[in-house]
Amino acid sequence: MAFDGTEGSPISMEDFRRWLQRYKEEESQLRGKEPDKVVRAHFYGCDHIQALLDQDGCKGIRIYYGIDDNGDRQLILFGADANMKNIKSEHIGKGNGGGGGIDHGEPCPPFCDDDD
Repeated sequence: MAFDGTEGSPISMEDFRRWLQRYKEEESQLRGKEPDKVVRAHFYGCDHIQALLDQDGCKGIRIYYGIDDNGDRQLILFGADANMKNIKSEHIGKGNGGGGGIDHGEPCPPFCDDDD
């Protein structure tokens, strides 16, 4: 199998809201938080996303789950090529040690869409 850039599929707003609500409820039980205090998303600026996509041979973005040194959940983004390999580039993420990934998006909450 190889990536061709068409992976993934659209999701309806109805499914999005149902899945998000289920996540908030389960995560709040697991983490002992109120559902509205659970981090449910991260925002990444278009400059960083575009830099990943502009890498030679990039077919899409792979998103990893991680826990940072403070114990906070993070998402780590890497461009991936058709051979399903992460693209490692010293030009991406250079300000934080390089390596080609993007991390520390702005968490929601508090940086949320009022509709979610």
